[in-house]
Amino acid sequence: MLNRLLQGNNLDAEPTSIGEGVCLNPVSITTVDSTPDIDSRVLNDLRTYGRNSFSSCLLYDGFKYYFPDEGNGFIAYLDYSSMFIAMGEPVCPRQNYGLFTENFLDYCRRHKKLCAFVCVGEEFVSATAHLSWTKIALGEDMVFNISEYAPTGDKAKKVRSARNQISKRGAQVKEYKRSLCIDRDLEFELERMTERWLHSHSMFQMWLLRFDLFSIAELKRYFYVEFEGKAVALLTCIPIYARNGYLFEDLIRDPIAPNGATELLILEALRNFRNEGLEMATLGLSPKIEIRREWGFSWWDVSLIRLGVKLVRKLSGFETLYHYRKKFNTRHMEKVFLLKHPEGLGVRDIIDILKSFNLF
Repeated sequence: MLNRLLQGNNLDAEPTSIGEGVCLNPVSITTVDSTPDIDSRVLNDLRTYGRNSFSSCLLYDGFKYYFPDEGNGFIAYLDYSSMFIAMGEPVCPRQNYGLFTENFLDYCRRHKKLCAFVCVGEEFVSATAHLSWTKIALGEDMVFNISEYAPTGDKAKKVRSARNQISKRGAQVKEYKRSLCIDRDLEFELERMTERWLHSHSMFQMWLLRFDLFSIAELKRYFYVEFEGKAVALLTCIPIYARNGYLFEDLIRDPIAPNGATELLILEALRNFRNEGLEMATLGLSPKIEIRREWGFSWWDVSLIRLGVKLVRKLSGFETLYHYRKKFNTRHMEKVFLLKHPEGLGVRDIIDILKSFNLF
């Protein structure tokens, strides 16, 4: 669930309009409702209660689902040798967070498993404060208020400049409407671009990153930058149903793409969403790890984890990711946490949690 590393850098010239992707080789017709491989109960609950930025990612392969004996909702979790790792808050009415979590912890105990909740917000942390957690602040979710957002002022001038430069060079943003018709040639081009992007990163970054561009594709939207006749950047968006918005899930830039490609994609997608009456969009988790003694750590734990965090920052490029997203000046930030029960965090626990991030 560590969101994809971003590249690029570039906004006030006339905005480029979003065109429709041309379907050169239509091989089949797909509609949004043709989802036989998706559990209907899970999808229905997501459409009603899915508020977490990553909630629709819970439809990817690899998750198990815990359903309560009573009431609506579920918890999606990963099953490791010693731990169940739940991704995000329970997908249920928010007033049921506390009771639902207590029941899930009982379920973990019956299976002799430890438990962790990864990428949860402050509301969930408050609702379960009576439980015994070790807590880590993972970073911030930078949220666009679509109806109000504009990249103005000094803080967003780099974004404006980057967008303007590539727009003046003739770049255009197009939406690939895969639900209407499938263009295999374009998909092949986007997949090869993704491979080039991955291979431009370190081995550690490549291990952290996983792309499923066309998994659950019937729920996603695809925007890409066309420059000099080629696709040079891609943005995939996945819905956050209960907030009437989208997660910018994958933002990929060809190593040969001109500066400003990713900024142009984000701004044009936001403009498109505004015209459709959507309310929010988010860049996802921007890592900025914080730990405190009062959150359930010993002095030794704090020292060891801080050392590990420094190493991960150096290898991963997360600092660059955070500063890239910060320049969009979204103004609204939501803190994101990891909670572990019972208290304490061992080396084995950390390894399992890192494995869970690798699913995304």
